Amino acid sequence: MLNGDAGNDTLIGGKDNDLVLGGEGDDLLFGDLGDDSLFGGIGSDRFVLGAGGGTDTVINFEVGQDKFVLTGGLNFQQLLLSQTAGGTLLQVAATGEVLAKVVGVNGAIGVGDFGF
Repeated sequence: MLNGDAGNDTLIGGKDNDLVLGGEGDDLLFGDLGDDSLFGGIGSDRFVLGAGGGTDTVINFEVGQDKFVLTGGLNFQQLLLSQTAGGTLLQVAATGEVLAKVVGVNGAIGVGDFGF
């Protein structure tokens, strides 16, 4: 488990299934490999997602405040967003790979929620 507490933190998980907690502040959360749980907390947080890194669960994503950052040359146009009972799936359209399950957010994620 990685816990950022207060302040603007950069939190990077490892090869296993990690729990990454941003806490207060504007944090950068990157689960890396494994199926990670990323919790931003209070602040404008950035969640890093990329192909081949596992399926992350993003908790506490605030539309219009937090951002997703895509790696490996991925961009918004290459994604498929689909609604589930519990939130939104972010998938690579060409392969079907699920990058993330965004808990509690339905239908509101758009291109403006992606940044650098």
